[in-house]
Amino acid sequence: MAVAQDHFAAKWVESSGGEIPPNSFLEGNYAIGRGHFKDGIHIGYVDKDRKGLVIGWGGKEEILHNYEVLTGDKSHFHWVECSGVCRSQSKFIPLKGGYEAEQNKELYIAKAEHDGKIRIGKVGQHLNIMTYADSYFKKFDRFFFF
Repeated sequence: MAVAQDHFAAKWVESSGGEIPPNSFLEGNYAIGRGHFKDGIHIGYVDKDRKGLVIGWGGKEEILHNYEVLTGDKSHFHWVECSGVCRSQSKFIPLKGGYEAEQNKELYIAKAEHDGKIRIGKVGQHLNIMTYADSYFKKFDRFFFF
């Protein structure tokens, strides 16, 4: 069942080559992004030094040179600490982030700290962890609007 929604205060803007548009949603030194990969839309972060969007897929990092960056008014959104299966909460609605190619399963934006750095990754109702490259996080923050 789809629970994620678009929101008037957020817009996905096309970008490439490590570029980060104005008003991007930043976490640390990275912008939240998403890109097409293996028939899905996967969530990750834009790394200027690597000139692309970094996503985790199949246990490793993939760099996409064409992607979308989340922009807008971040004051309508906040992070909520989660662990285990990603279920919606009545007062918080996850922002539509992407989907898995398999059965069009929704993906939501998540973040976790790893080796002293913030990592942006994906979670969904079908996952009980946040995945990022070869790392899996049982405790993470999910991005919601209210």
